Amino acid sequence: HALRVHARIEAHQHFRQAFDADRDGPMDTGRADLLFNLAVTGEDVAVGVVGDETDHLLDASFEYFVSAGEIERAAEVASYQLDAIPGTGTRQVHRLETVLPLVPEGSREAATAWARLGQVRQEVNGDYEGARAAHAIAIKTAGDLGDRDLEFLAMAQAAESDAENLNWADAAEMAAAALARSGS
Repeated sequence: HALRVHARIEAHQHFRQAFDADRDGPMDTGRADLLFNLAVTGEDVAVGVVGDETDHLLDASFEYFVSAGEIERAAEVASYQLDAIPGTGTRQVHRLETVLPLVPEGSREAATAWARLGQVRQEVNGDYEGARAAHAIAIKTAGDLGDRDLEFLAMAQAAESDAENLNWADAAEMAAAALARSGS
């Protein structure tokens, strides 16, 4: 545990130094990667606190990758799992909803983004119906791809969403289906 925590803190300090040394540098793939890594390690260092800086860094990285046509990287940034803090997911929802029309329909990137959107809609925004719709697309897409791990993840998220909304029957049914698909 200590190594993971201290390694993340040290990594964040190095990313921060690199950013501060060239704060006004031109935006390119390397800088967009730096911003993404600074956001990711900063969020970890702050023990799950997603502040404006994290969102701004992710926005800048995401916008660069979209404008540069690096859609796979944009999808990775949009789908990065921030800690769920109610009321803070508006920008992440925007990134996900922006990237979804850009990724190939039926792709792993699309399934991952749909799964993450479902989770954010439920946990952060309290949008149960929106979460159910997003999870349904993620589950179908992952199943069509034959990606059992991603399908299991989306099904587990859907079951959790159902349980959080006291929809016990659907939660139990989805959890059982997820376990059956996992081979457990």
